[in-house]
Amino acid sequence: MDSLSVDELAQKKDRWYRIVEEMLAEAGVAINGPRAWDIRVHNPALFKRILQEGSLGFGESYMDGWWECERLDMLFTRILQAGVDER
Repeated sequence: MDSLSVDELAQKKDRWYRIVEEMLAEAGVAINGPRAWDIRVHNPALFKRILQEGSLGFGESYMDGWWECERLDMLFTRILQAGVDER
């Protein structure tokens, strides 16, 4: 499954996307970025699901194939260190 191009995501940007993008940026994580800890999104409904369901929605959406990350350990380390999980 290919990740959505940056252009496709930019066209679909809504408030859900912007909020999650800002939260991840605080942890040094980008959406469809080049680094091993950046997330690659396959389903733009991910952002609403994260904000409505929290960490459970984030985890279940990973299991559903909505997003992927080369280095989950680095991703979660950054998220936890930045306190994003507490928001």
